[in-house]
Formats: sequence, structure tokens, C-alpha cells
Amino acid sequence: MANNRNRTRSGRVKAIKVAQRRKRRLQIIAIVLLIVLLLLLALSSFHGTTVSTMKDGSKSFFSNIGPGGGYPYAVNSNAVADVGVLDGDIFLLENNQTVTLNSTAKEIKRDRHTYGRPAMDICSNRALVYDRGGNRYRIETRKKIIKTGKLHADESIITGTIGKKGNIAFGTLTSTASSRLVVINRNYKKRVFVWDCADYTVTSVALSDNGKYAAVSVIGSENAEEYTKVFVFDFDYSEPLCEKEYLGTSIIKVHFSDNNDVVAVGDNACIFLRNFNDSKTVKYGESTLNGFAFADNGATVLCISDYGSLNAQRLVGYRPNGKEAFRKTTDRQVKGIWSSDSRIAVLTINRVELYTFGGHLTKAVGADVSARKALLVGNRVYIYKNGSIVKGHHVSKNHARSPS
Repeated sequence: MANNRNRTRSGRVKAIKVAQRRKRRLQIIAIVLLIVLLLLLALSSFHGTTVSTMKDGSKSFFSNIGPGGGYPYAVNSNAVADVGVLDGDIFLLENNQTVTLNSTAKEIKRDRHTYGRPAMDICSNRALVYDRGGNRYRIETRKKIIKTGKLHADESIITGTIGKKGNIAFGTLTSTASSRLVVINRNYKKRVFVWDCADYTVTSVALSDNGKYAAVSVIGSENAEEYTKVFVFDFDYSEPLCEKEYLGTSIIKVHFSDNNDVVAVGDNACIFLRNFNDSKTVKYGESTLNGFAFADNGATVLCISDYGSLNAQRLVGYRPNGKEAFRKTTDRQVKGIWSSDSRIAVLTINRVELYTFGGHLTKAVGADVSARKALLVGNRVYIYKNGSIVKGHHVSKNHARSPS
């Protein structure tokens, strides 16, 4: 009997010690979390962050513990300005915030903004988010905002871009000139190039991968006739390295396919500038441009609708030198095309088709009629549709089903 009482007493003592150790661990965790919150408060005071921003930061801290809830990820499509891929994660630009989502739909970060007309450009591991029609901008990575800035008070942003080196460029409207090109260095502390163009309006800008050149398309009019020009600038010189004029063509987007080569996609023609001089023009004829994409490997892909028909379309791929790489016809209505460094994604009315840069169909992913954009992340495909971002499911090349 005495031995039984001793064992019972010993068991109670062990249970009490276990409970005390658990209590101490919980106390330590509580103290650590309190310290983190106090640090957030101190940093917010130091940087002038608002209380609401601090609350968002603490919420983000706690939500980053553990995996996300998985896809589909619900969104308010009326509040979505754009969605893209930033350094392997989904990057969502909404009317009042940016959100980064990883492969489990966990929110890596959420940062508010007050831009009236938010827009963005992504290159490599950085995103340029700016206020179109305003003068504010910021640079973000997948985890944080690394720079906020403003252009001059009289400069209203038309369009912006970020280069592979991290430098940024804007096409603006000003009070002293019809339009202005502004290039800022990768540290975002200095304007390395400014070009005023009193006779034109900037429509698109691009930066070379080596960070030395800028290409810009502009639109002007003379004798009631509109024309487009493409300029290429070296930041060490005020005069352009290249100036090309195109009557009857409106340039939609310029892009560096290589450091010395520029592609200009227009409404009725695509122009390839080799070494900033020799040019090749591909005209669409009676057909119309339905979409285009630029790849990291320098390729350009066009979607051409034959005679404007959505049921007779061609996918045409071009190498950086302007030579045709492939031509693919489709009877499916194409809603948009995008590319990564190795694949082309074509969104049709009921699926996403994945092609190589040789034009070979390798995979089909189901999509419903509300799909708006296909996102390529490594070997995965995500689809932004009305109300959610979903992870694509492989289907056969001849059949398609809607993603969950």
C-alpha cells in the first residue's frame, strides 16, 4: 500500500512539473510575440507608418506562420488592377493594395497604397508599382517595399517600366513639354537621363538588360495625319542612337529582344530593329493583331486574326533577329497570350494551351469562360478568373475541363 501511495505521489509531482514546463514555454512564446509587436510599433513610429499599416504588418506576421489555405484564392475582381508573377510568386495588384501569394496561397506580404489608377511592370525579382496620371511610385520585391518615390510635381505618369538591372523609366506628361522620358538609376537616387519631346507623346518605354539604353515609342501628328516614331537612347548622349518614323502604324509596345535589338509591336505591323538600325517589318495585311507576348529568351509571339475572324487565328513566333521560328493555326478563340523563359501560354475560351518556342503543343490546362489571364510559375500554371485565382489541372490535348 505504501509503495502504491509513493507511486501516486511521484506521478502527481511529475504531472505538476510537466504542467509548469508547458506554462513556462507558453510564457516565453508570449514574451517573444510581445517583443515583436513592440518592435513593429517602434519601427512604425520611426518610419512614420500609420497605425492601420502597423496592424496590417502584425496581421501579415501571424498569417505567415504555417502554410496558406491553398488555391483557389478568392479575390474581388472589381478591385483587381493587374496580376502577374514576381520571383516565383503570384503578385496581385488591387485598387488599394498589393498582395504576394506563394504556392500554397499564403500571403507573403500585403501592403496598402493610395494610388488613383494603379499600374505595374515586373522584371525578374522586382515590381514597379505606379500611379498612372499621378507622380508617385514604389519598388517592391516579393517580401517588402524597398523604395517609395515621387517624380516632379508637374510630371504626370503615362507609362513606366523596370529593367533587369533594377533601373526604372517613365513616360510622362509635363507642363513644359508635351511629353518627357525620365530614367532613374537602380539605386533610385539619381536621374541618369531626361528627354523632353515637345512634338510627341510617349506611348511606351523599354530598358535594355544591360541598363545602358532606353527605347521609346511616341505618337505625333502633322497636317492632320498621325505618325509614330521609335527612338533609342544611350544614357551617355543626348542625341538618339536611332530614330525611325512609321506612317499609318500605331506602336503599342517597344521591347529589347537583346541589348542592341528592339522590337516594336504595332496595330498593323511588327518592326524588328537590329543593332538599332537595320529593320525588318512584318505587316499583318488584311488581318488584325489579337495579342502578343515577349519572352525572356528574346522571342516575340504574335496572335493574328485572319481577316479579323476570332475563329481563324495564327500564332507566329519570331527569334530576336526577326526570323520566323514557328507558325501555328488554331480554330479556338484566343483571349490572350503570355510567356515565360521556356513556354508560351495561350488562353482560349475553355483551356490554356502550352507551347514550346518551336510551336509544339505540350500540355493543355482546363479553364472556364470567365478566365482572364494565365500565369506561368515554373512547371505550374495558375489562372486568374472572375472571383478567384486557381491552380490549373492538366487535361488531354483534345479535351478540357474547368479547374477547381
